[in-house]
Amino acid sequence: RTSQWIRSPRGGMLHPLIQVGELVDEAQPIAQISNPLSGEVEEILSPLCGVAVGLATAPLLRAGEPVANIASVNKKRMRKRIKDSPMTGWKFEDVAETLEDIAEDADGLPIDEQPED
Repeated sequence: RTSQWIRSPRGGMLHPLIQVGELVDEAQPIAQISNPLSGEVEEILSPLCGVAVGLATAPLLRAGEPVANIASVNKKRMRKRIKDSPMTGWKFEDVAETLEDIAEDADGLPIDEQPED
């Protein structure tokens, strides 16, 4: 499994559009950064399909600071199992443990290593 921190392209006020535990699609808006002086707003898009396992909590960010940590979820079967068991509002540790649990089938093989349905 891999995860990726998505970083702010510029400084400003952070407006998250997702929650920890939420399944996100590639190119889905995950946050907005606004300039309080000009009112300009920029959307930050997820570069991958996955589950949000971490979010910035500071309301103000500088360019390059982390916004969200997305754990990659590439297979249809795993995405369906996550959609069937929403994890929004959970603590990071609980999300990580649940991802590990659903990533393995009855034979102990990671779902991402099995053929597509």
